[in-house]
Amino acid sequence: MATLFLQLGRRDQSQLLTLARPGVGELRAVTDKLHSLAHGTRRPADPSWQAERRELLDRINWWNRMFLAAHVTEEAPALLVELIRSAPIELGECVEKLLKSHQAQAAIEAPGQGQVQVFCPEKLLDQVISHLLENVRKHCVKGAVCQLQVEYLRPADGTVQMVVRNSGTVPSTPAGRGLKAFSDKLRPFGGSLTGQVLVGDEWTFAAVATLPLWHGG
Repeated sequence: MATLFLQLGRRDQSQLLTLARPGVGELRAVTDKLHSLAHGTRRPADPSWQAERRELLDRINWWNRMFLAAHVTEEAPALLVELIRSAPIELGECVEKLLKSHQAQAAIEAPGQGQVQVFCPEKLLDQVISHLLENVRKHCVKGAVCQLQVEYLRPADGTVQMVVRNSGTVPSTPAGRGLKAFSDKLRPFGGSLTGQVLVGDEWTFAAVATLPLWHGG
């Protein structure tokens, strides 16, 4: 422990000494501030709100470096901070941007119902969409035109569902491991991903992403 202390910079040494004093509730202060920002009204245009948010992220980053991710190198991102910075996202706007980045075209159904904020990191949503697009390419019937449709269902019970349908494929039955793997990644955020083979329709497969609505204000 002494060796680790000597390896720290002066700022981190000072912070650790402060935390060692009796009666110091630094972690409680960070928790209370996080609760306040998460449940209070979002004011992105307010400089004081942005400053408070930056201060909180800096303090969480310090805790992450010191105790939660001591094995992570300086070059690696502080995953906890990256998570907070990435949520919430505007679902419809984000999906449109991600589809464009993958050079994929899709018919959008009920776009107004996709104009909601959801608690899901953009990187994770990008991985989900990338997986769905890769599945379409992998299972596309030779010579077929694979079309894509994204439909947003009306939000209910604190979630919104995004249905991604495609035509021209012969998917595996039952759905492969990829969907389950991404559903497992979405579960900590209160989301899920399922798939269904469609018969007797112009669409041949549908993936349903259930995402929690953001309630941070």
